[in-house]
Amino acid sequence: MPKFASLKTLLIKKEVTYGVDPVPTGGANAILASNMKLRPMAGQDAVRKFDLPYFTAGQKLPTGTYQELSFDVELIGSVTPGTAPAWSAIAQACGLAEVLSAGVSVIYNPISSGHASATIYFNMDGVRYVLTGARGEAKAKLGVHGLPVLEVRMMGLFNQPTDSANPAMTVTAFQQPQVVDSVNTPTFTVNAVAMKARNLDLM
Repeated sequence: MPKFASLKTLLIKKEVTYGVDPVPTGGANAILASNMKLRPMAGQDAVRKFDLPYFTAGQKLPTGTYQELSFDVELIGSVTPGTAPAWSAIAQACGLAEVLSAGVSVIYNPISSGHASATIYFNMDGVRYVLTGARGEAKAKLGVHGLPVLEVRMMGLFNQPTDSANPAMTVTAFQQPQVVDSVNTPTFTVNAVAMKARNLDLM
């Protein structure tokens, strides 16, 4: 039976203990993403090659295997000030500490230690890939007349893929973003310095 690469779902949940699957669900941990690309089995090979009286290529055994997933998420906050956005688990797994001020704001600051991790369920038309202990990097990209997005690349521990139906997803936490233009972003400052800019890439 053919598989359709366009039928994808993505669930991400922050781990309490590194590498232990917290079991993300479509109702609570669905991610509205685009440009999803998976490397299902990356790593190195250990080669068994012997001196024999005939030509042979030897045998390769995978080692240090991991999985890598990249995707884009629209960079938009939650409806309620002080409530974490739907991509909170992603930000924390990419080396950012989350500071919540109820009813006021959500602030993310880069940290050098104590990084969180996440479990990712990536499903493509009935085949589920699970990345435990996932951590990564993210880049905020804002370009004039475009949508603000977070470009994400995450790596996680290898788990054998399994057959599993695409989960039903609840993505109401993802609000419609505003286009980057003179109406929605009339001012642009960096360290209190006013600037004129067409693009911003923030690692």
